[in-house]
Formats: sequence, C-alpha cells, structure tokens
Amino acid sequence: VYAVLDRFPADERIAFSLRIIDGLPLAEAAQAARTSLATFKRRLARAEKKFLEEAGRRPVLGEWLDEGDRWGKQGRA
Repeated sequence: VYAVLDRFPADERIAFSLRIIDGLPLAEAAQAARTSLATFKRRLARAEKKFLEEAGRRPVLGEWLDEGDRWGKQGRA
C-alpha cells in the first residue's frame, strides 16, 4: 500500500491516508488537511482512482481489494 502511495502527489496521499487509512470522517479529514471539504473530496476521488488502478496491477493488492468490502469486485466494476 505504501509503495503505491509513495507515487502520489502529497495532497492526494494525505487525503487518502486521512480518510482511508486513518478512517477520519470527511469533514474532520478536510480540516486536518487544512482545506475545504470540496477540495478534499476532489483530492480523495483522484487518490482513490489512482490507488485502484495501481493496486490492481499488483497481484497481492489486487487479491486484497477483491476480498475487501470497500473495493471488492462488485464495487470496482
């Protein structure tokens, strides 16, 4: 996961980490990132898209994604 995130711009890596890894609510994560909620949501959307694309190319992460609730096969159509 961290090898994938290392390739992200800092603002997207921060958004992804605060929301997905740390599990902060959107408003709290935006505040922690010192940005508006709208900007935070845009950064998070870009980060999630990049993460899914990159992680899907890595066998271990692809399997992990498929088994999970958030991005399982149904959620990644």
